[in-house]
Amino acid sequence: MHSPLFPLADPAKTLLDKELLKEFDRKIRKEKVVSCLIIQDGYLAYEYHKNKKQAQKLQKINSCTKSFISVLIGIALDQGRIAGLDTPITSYFPYLEQKSVEICA
Repeated sequence: MHSPLFPLADPAKTLLDKELLKEFDRKIRKEKVVSCLIIQDGYLAYEYHKNKKQAQKLQKINSCTKSFISVLIGIALDQGRIAGLDTPITSYFPYLEQKSVEICA
């Protein structure tokens, strides 16, 4: 089943190693993985779901978001999109800055 969120990648244009992807697919089917999507340049390059029900269901990713965010921060640093790791988040999202803090005892 194809994800409606991303257009399908042209297999001839994807940068994924075909043999490595076949091996990945073989191994993932043996594990307790219910869904896996690989997006490359905005296109769906790989999709796996344990069954049709899982393809329609929103999946919990729990702590995976920490890994994604850390990778994105590394890319942003590398591309010069953020000044450094010591730059306060409010420099990019000023609405997060609180003008005052009340402490109730």
